[in-house]
Amino acid sequence: MTKMALEKVMPTKKIPAGNALADAIDLARQGRKSEARWLLQEACRTDPSNAKAWLWRASVAEGVPEAINCLDRVLALEPENSTARGWLDRLRPTVVEVETYHCFLCAYEGAEEFTQCPKCRSILSLDLEAIFRNQGVDGRQVQRAIEHFKALKDTADPFDIEYFLGMAHLNLQDSDAALRHFRRAAQIDERGAQLSDTIAALSKRPLIMTVDDCLTIRAMVARTLERNGYRCLQVGGSVEALTRIENEKPEFILLDVTMPFMDGYTLCKAIKGRPSTKRTSVVMLSGQDGFLDKVKGRLAGASDYLTKPFEPAVLLRVVRKYVH
Repeated sequence: MTKMALEKVMPTKKIPAGNALADAIDLARQGRKSEARWLLQEACRTDPSNAKAWLWRASVAEGVPEAINCLDRVLALEPENSTARGWLDRLRPTVVEVETYHCFLCAYEGAEEFTQCPKCRSILSLDLEAIFRNQGVDGRQVQRAIEHFKALKDTADPFDIEYFLGMAHLNLQDSDAALRHFRRAAQIDERGAQLSDTIAALSKRPLIMTVDDCLTIRAMVARTLERNGYRCLQVGGSVEALTRIENEKPEFILLDVTMPFMDGYTLCKAIKGRPSTKRTSVVMLSGQDGFLDKVKGRLAGASDYLTKPFEPAVLLRVVRKYVH
């Protein structure tokens, strides 16, 4: 993918930011560029308006394009900075001669154009079939990218931020979150027209809500459903579920029995007691395969009952029974 409007900055994991800049400068002066680069990335993320941090970051950049991005940031903050201006004048002729390609999710840089990043394995084009078929994404790297883009919301192009967040969530196979970001991007300016087909395709996917306080179960359910044409909304607790069910109107709900504050049976009764959701199919998920548990689920209004753990094929069979 060609270089995007937003500057290429590698997302980093969080570290204490108090002395990041001072420590980084000391490391840079000692010639320990790799360590300095890491701290300077944190300093710029923590305080994106610090021109000194961007200038030092340019001094330890891994390549000319990254250095230019940092120096451009310095001049945006301090237009009269003669050091950055002189440095840019020397560097720009170099970058014009060599075109490079970047992954906007992990900042990988290559000399040849690519649609799947060789490093984080993300699909970088709006090819929904390829994205939902792809199983090799570095989820931790993409999640770091999401946090990075969120931190840049007040300083970068709003369209770019929403677009990049949408692509990150798509590569995590979270199409519901991706759809929300693409819709926001489409509202910002005329560039949103390029997203119309993607928005329409994602909107057509039946919305399934899975409510479970176990992240592993939610992720397994979401992966299975997303790869089979559904849009999965993941919720970690009963209280959040009640609000989101009312606002987003899922067509089908997978509901864990055992949760804090309000168990699944009570939540199911609440769902079935509301005029707006009483016709929504609910399937209970439980680690117990007892007759009484199934009876309690039926009495609460559940349409069916799944015992954990279950195979993806079993989950799909149940969903397809109630969602057409």
